[in-house]
Amino acid sequence: MAGNSKPKTYDGIERTTTHLVAGSHARAEAEEEEMASVGIEEFLMQCENSGDSAYNALKSLLKKLDDPTTRADARVFLSDLQKKFDS
Repeated sequence: MAGNSKPKTYDGIERTTTHLVAGSHARAEAEEEEMASVGIEEFLMQCENSGDSAYNALKSLLKKLDDPTTRADARVFLSDLQKKFDS
């Protein structure tokens, strides 16, 4: 499959694997910016909404920790969260 460079069509647009990978990197960058824009208070409010909401917020954070492109920001976020409860 590595040698298959034939473009695939999505929504009428031909895209090669390179285009798809670039799109996923762009999504990771958007998630990173979202992480920066979601403050600790917003994160905690989301967790207060329901068990499902808390699960989804933590799952999203774990995905960011697992992704090397967003890991540093996620660790800073967790550090800031810990500092909030240490005081």
